[in-house]
Amino acid sequence: MNHSLQKTPDVDNVFSLLEKNGLSGTWLLEDGGLHVQFTEGASRLHGRGTGKVRFSREEWHDLYTPAGMENLEVMLGELANGSAPAAIEVEIRGRGEGACSRHVHMIGQRHPELPGVLIGACFERSCCNEFEARERVLESKVDATDFFWRNTIDRLQVGLWDWDFQSGRVIRSPFWRKLLDDPDEPLDTWTTDWERRIHPDDLPACIEDIQAHFAGHSDVCNLEYRLLNRTGEYVWVQDRSRVIEWDECGQPSRIVGIYLDIGQEVSIRQNLAERDRQFQAVFNSMFQFVGMLKPDGSVLECNHAVYEMTGLPQGHMHGVPLWEGVWWKNDQVQCDVKQWVCRAAAGEFVRHEVDIIDRNGIPHRVDFSIKPVYGANGEIRWLVTEGRHLNPAAPVESLAPVAVNPVEISDYHHGTVLLVDMNCTILSVTPAFSELIGYSEEELLRMNFVEITHPDDLGLDQGYVDGMLSGDCDYYSMEKRLVSKHGDVVPVDMEVTVLRRSNGSLLHMLKRIRDLRPAWHEQTLRRY
Repeated sequence: MNHSLQKTPDVDNVFSLLEKNGLSGTWLLEDGGLHVQFTEGASRLHGRGTGKVRFSREEWHDLYTPAGMENLEVMLGELANGSAPAAIEVEIRGRGEGACSRHVHMIGQRHPELPGVLIGACFERSCCNEFEARERVLESKVDATDFFWRNTIDRLQVGLWDWDFQSGRVIRSPFWRKLLDDPDEPLDTWTTDWERRIHPDDLPACIEDIQAHFAGHSDVCNLEYRLLNRTGEYVWVQDRSRVIEWDECGQPSRIVGIYLDIGQEVSIRQNLAERDRQFQAVFNSMFQFVGMLKPDGSVLECNHAVYEMTGLPQGHMHGVPLWEGVWWKNDQVQCDVKQWVCRAAAGEFVRHEVDIIDRNGIPHRVDFSIKPVYGANGEIRWLVTEGRHLNPAAPVESLAPVAVNPVEISDYHHGTVLLVDMNCTILSVTPAFSELIGYSEEELLRMNFVEITHPDDLGLDQGYVDGMLSGDCDYYSMEKRLVSKHGDVVPVDMEVTVLRRSNGSLLHMLKRIRDLRPAWHEQTLRRY
């Protein structure tokens, strides 16, 4: 026999229906549970006349079938031990030959003011039909709404998951199977199933972000990772989740999330990144000075030629107005450039010859132009600047490859120069380089150039070195950072020339170094 109590109905709705139909009554259990009093309605409902009636507990039991009596005792026990209302359904015995039984709902609770007294109401089952019909309509609407959203979510290629944190159990929507390309993949899974599918390179970051969310450092946990599917391929997934329930100790107990396949988006991002790398390669290989500006004249990007000419660290002009560059000959030229930028921002193509000064103080005459670039809506998005030499500076003095003694660089005694072999072992240095880096000549001759290179710049010129090894080039220049004996970072401009033997094989590399700290400091002062 099932003695479980039914859920307490909506009391306001039930009693309004009872009053309308007149098929109800009330009861009161007193004297420590020994006697029950029925109102007139309750007496009529139980077939005991039209007046008020008082029964003993045993007589009350005798009104119901054995199953109804057991249900009644269960309810009374619940009420005696607790303060919450309770509800049951009981069957009243039929009186007389051929009499039919009657099913009655009973609601009870403890009296709010009289200890040990229980009060309640009883009503015929049929009077709840209207109420239950309305409940069924509401439930059907909820079911229809739930089906609509589930169907819509699946059509939008979005998955849902619900994680019971204490057990580690995760319930997933059917999109999980489509994502993994496996129609038999279970939807009732465990967090360990998820962890073993994530790409090993992505798992540590995912766990770190989840823990940060649990610690309250983020409102939503937003992850991107690769997930292994049935065919052994990885698919890119975006996963957004949030803790919605916490336990009594303040720990997460339930987390829900949404996930979608972003493989196409990641592919587009990767293609754009590759196109950007290709653009940068072409952009920085140009010998003329090229820059991209915002319409207000602030620099978005300059190619390597600009930084090689000025001696400024790579990227130092980012966000600086073009006319504040250190290379303009005088203040008047700066004022002219500012006006030219304004004209170009208004849609005019501007072109002039102008004088600039390189990092060695040598003047150059350049053909300088500013061209507006338009967006899809006809607005000016960028300004492109270009400068071409009209009288380029004299070329760097050429070196006679085999005329240089591999261990002597006295011809460059007053310069900051060092000689290294093809493995970057230092063979010879000038006093100026020794002073720049803080090591004595004896110390440097026991070192490798890699040891005084900033760790983040170790691979910076490897491509050029590879070009020398393959015979594609004998010279390159670039900016990088060295680390002095005292740990100071020294930004430098480095020109590297390869020295070959008479048979053309590689011998050594001659590195000429220029300290960029003065130019860097000067540009910083000009910006403020």
